Amino acid sequence: MFTDPEASLGFKYCSKSPDGKRYVQGYKTVTLSCARYDVALATITVTGRSSEPRVLKDLFHKAKAKFKWFAPETLIADAAYDAGHNYAFLLDEGVEPVINISDTPGGKLRDSIYTKDGIPTCMGQVPMEYVLTDPETGRHLYRCRQGGCERLDRIKGWSTCRDAHWEDPSEDPRLFGRKIRRGSPEFWEKYGMRGGIERVFAWWKDACNLERHRYRGLANISLHTPLTALAYEVKRLSVELFGKIRNPAG
Repeated sequence: MFTDPEASLGFKYCSKSPDGKRYVQGYKTVTLSCARYDVALATITVTGRSSEPRVLKDLFHKAKAKFKWFAPETLIADAAYDAGHNYAFLLDEGVEPVINISDTPGGKLRDSIYTKDGIPTCMGQVPMEYVLTDPETGRHLYRCRQGGCERLDRIKGWSTCRDAHWEDPSEDPRLFGRKIRRGSPEFWEKYGMRGGIERVFAWWKDACNLERHRYRGLANISLHTPLTALAYEVKRLSVELFGKIRNPAG
């Protein structure tokens, strides 16, 4: 029996679940953090059924209002924030989105022509190789893999293909990326910076009971979240100033 009338049923993305989702009754906390220093800049708490992608714009404006120096070059997010309106908003703000694309059947996007990494496939349905980016136009050149591939359609008697193709990132920033090419080493290096933030969130949930809170009502949970972030920063600061303090309980 649920005793919190303001809580609602929703889901979180979970790679360990068969359908990629874990259903929860309660609330969600969306946090904007500095990936370099693992510092939370702004948080917004919503009910479980609320859409996380819709919160990103408000979260960004909240951080911008709090800190005059807030002017990020990139914003890194998981597939939960993979929505066209988020890409449009961030690009309008001059921010490069580094957002993982949601899973799709067969791993293909847009009429099964492109892979999840924004790589076009040749006529043999094989991902093409990235060659270069034109420094003047920003377009990416792809070509069929060395040695070609067997085509599915041999009506014209071709056994391999030698296709080359240019892609313009401005036509679909979500699929190709804008300044940072989707699927490139730079993209995954940036995206990998989320690891530090995930460790911070794990501490929030375990050490501060954020996932097993004992409060009811959105107002109380909304207060619990920034206090948790503050406790974590105080802990980090104390370690920097005094070193790690041994737990008397062992």
